[in-house]
Formats: sequence, C-alpha cells, structure tokens
Amino acid sequence: MTAVEGPPAESTGAVLRRLAGPVYVPATIYAIGQGAVTPVIALAAHDLGATYATSALVAGLPAVGVLLGDGPAGTFVARVGEKRGMLLAAAVTAVCSVVVVLVQSLVVLMATALMMGAASSVFLLARHTLLTDLVEPRFRARSLALLAGTYRAGITVGPFTTAALIGPLGAVSAFWVQAITSVVVIVYLLVAADPEQALKPQHVVDQPTIGLVPMFRAHAGALTKVGGAMAILMLLRNTMVILLPLWGVAIGVEDSQIALAVGLSGLLQLVLVYTSGQIADRFGRMWVAVPVTAGIALGHVLFLAAHDTATYLVVVSLLAVANGFGGGIMMTLGSDLAPAGRASEFLGLWRLVNDGGGAAAPFLVSGGTVLVSLGFAAAALGGLGLLGAAMLWHWLPRYVDDTVL
Repeated sequence: MTAVEGPPAESTGAVLRRLAGPVYVPATIYAIGQGAVTPVIALAAHDLGATYATSALVAGLPAVGVLLGDGPAGTFVARVGEKRGMLLAAAVTAVCSVVVVLVQSLVVLMATALMMGAASSVFLLARHTLLTDLVEPRFRARSLALLAGTYRAGITVGPFTTAALIGPLGAVSAFWVQAITSVVVIVYLLVAADPEQALKPQHVVDQPTIGLVPMFRAHAGALTKVGGAMAILMLLRNTMVILLPLWGVAIGVEDSQIALAVGLSGLLQLVLVYTSGQIADRFGRMWVAVPVTAGIALGHVLFLAAHDTATYLVVVSLLAVANGFGGGIMMTLGSDLAPAGRASEFLGLWRLVNDGGGAAAPFLVSGGTVLVSLGFAAAALGGLGLLGAAMLWHWLPRYVDDTVL
C-alpha cells in the first residue's frame, strides 16, 4: 500500500503573491502618504509662524505619537482586529490631514501631528501582526523584509508627489496627498477580502487579551535583553540619518554632494531590503541581526576617518549597505518571539521598546556633540552599537527557536 502524499510545499513566490493584495498594496499606499508629509512638517510649521526651533520640535511630534501609541496599539488591535485597526488608523490620518489644510493653525498642526503618529503606530502594528499570524516561520523574514520595503519605497516616492503642490500652495498642501492616499487605503480595505478570515491558518486561534503589564511580566527577559539590543540597532539607524548630513557639513562637503549621498544611500537600502529576508530565512536570524548591528556601529566609528568627499562617500556607502541588509529584522525577531494568539499585545510592547531606542537618537547626538564633539558622539554611538551586537550574539539563542537561528 503506497503512502498518501500531502499537498506540495508552497513556494516563496506563491506565499508573497498571496500576500500582495491584502497586505503590501495598502501598506505601500499608506507609506507614500507618510513619505509625502514627513519631510515637510517642519516647513509647514514654519509657514504657519513657528520659529526654526519650534519647527524642529513639531517635526519630531509624529515620532512621539508613535511612541505613545505603540503599547495601546497592541491591545487595541487585539480587540478590534487587524483590518479594522488599519481602517480606523487610515481614517484618523485622513481626517487629521484635511483638518491641517483647512484650519492652517500651528496649534492644530501640533495636535494632529501627534494623532497621526499614534494612528500610524496602529497601522504598522496591524500589518506586523497580520504577517506574524499569516506566514509560517520559514517564509517570515522575507515577507517582513518586503513589508519594510514598502515603507522605504513610500518615503522615497512620497516627496515627489508633493513637489508640484508646494511651490504654488505652500508646504501645508502636502497634507492633501496624505489625505488622498489614506482615503484610497480605506476604499481598498473595504473592497478587498479580510485577510484575517481568508488567509489566517486554522491553528492560529486568538486568545483573550491579558493587558500590557501581565504581557511584559511574562516576556520581560526577551523584551529587555533581545528587545534592548534591537533598540540599540534602531537608535543607530536614526543617528546614522542625523550624522550623514552633519558630518558632510563638518568636513566641508558641498550641499549638493551631501544630498546626492543621502539619496544614493536610501536607494541602496531599498534595493537590498529583500536580501535581508533571504539571508535570515535561509541561514538564520543571527546572521542578519549581529552583522548588521556591528556593521552600522563600525560605520559610525569610520566617520572619524572621513575627512574629504571621497572618504565621506565611502563611509556613507558602507553604512547604506550595512543597514540595507537589515531590512525587516526588527519585525522578524518580534514575530519569532510573539506568543501564539496574542501577537498584537506582545508586538505593541516590542515596538515600544524599539521605537524608544530610535526616539533617543537626536538627544544622544546633540548631547555628545555639545559636551565634547561630533566625532565623540559618532565614536560613542559606535561603541554602544558593538555592545548591542554582543548582546544579540549572547541572548538570541536563549529566546529564539534554534530552527531559525
């Protein structure tokens, strides 16, 4: 009697194509709206009467909103579901964008910037939870690397959509683009099938919510040790963005060449994003998380050797390659560690820890520069990054399944 063969194993391409419509398309549209607005928030604030210092503060408010929203977003998505969470987040973003344009008040801009940050936290968390539940671990890193790629694509494409509006209508007009993309996302999600119902595996059963404090207590080790190391990586990614133009100015690189270097850096990171997922799925998470953290840390230290345009471009390229190979690794590790049926609550805390590291970036660069020098700040951050890489090397095997390490 011959054995009955099961269904053939699904290919990576088939998995990713199945996710394209319900996950990647709305994520990309939403990211384009964010990319359209993020670079001009400071300009919009200045147009509305803010000083340069206040404009910089307003530009940072969406990140504060994300940080404030991360924890509650996990519980909220667990209760209303991923699709409803994305719908409500897109609706809040659309309303806030329209209000900014129609009212044109600095106070309103500040309030809505916070609200839009919190809404984007819900949207990001819902997408992350969806892929955690829908994709088995052997495809997980590639699926999440593509999700990271949607954001990188959005912040690359988004600014071009506002170029024609800003000249005649001012920076505030960029919010029309975000309003339109948010409405498109809402319509798309209402028309498309609910991926939770259509694609979620039968063995994944949602559990009752337990609250953020009990969730933290249950997973304190992973959140503080692995999460703390990944928070250092997120910190380095944000300090890299700050240091790239500042170091160029400090060593006398022309503004046009700095802009070109930053643009090429973003392009390199976008091109390499899927490679990260391939390495993590085929060879293990360790071989992405540790080299990427160490590579970006060493890149910070190498700023000290950049003394002219040529060496500056070399360091920028090395940083771009290192960061490009890390696309989606933060989300992948969070998904690997998330408890079955309670992914959204855990991921809310996971993202809070990681975003907290990223939010500290401008303060550490500024503090190190004021106290000593820009070079000291870069070197100190590099040392912190090497500590983060060592933490990952030590703690990852204790908390993440050996089959994906």
